[in-house]
Amino acid sequence: MTVQQLMDLTSSRSLTGSTLAGREITCGFACDLLSWAMAKGRSGMAWITVQTHMNVVAVAALHEMACVVARWYPDGGSAPPKGRGGRCDRTFIPALGV
Repeated sequence: MTVQQLMDLTSSRSLTGSTLAGREITCGFACDLLSWAMAKGRSGMAWITVQTHMNVVAVAALHEMACVVARWYPDGGSAPPKGRGGRCDRTFIPALGV
C-alpha cells in the first residue's frame, strides 16, 4: 500500500503535499509513547498516534517511517499547528491529518 492509498482509504489530508504520496507502507503501528515508538519503530511504517508535537516528526525521521497519521488539524480546522508542516517537509516524512 502507498501513502496515497492510505489517504484515500482514511479520507485524510496531507500536511506535506503530494510529493511523497507514492512512498510504500510496509506495516502499521499505533502508539502514543515516543519512547516505545523509538524502540519499536521501523522503516516503511505508517505510525498512527494522537501526539502532534514536533518530536513525533523527529522519531518518524529517525526510523525513516513511511508516514505519520494524527489529528494534526485542531478542532477540524484547515491548518495544522504552527511549524508542523515545515518540519515534516524538511525531514521528508509525509504527515496525514484525520
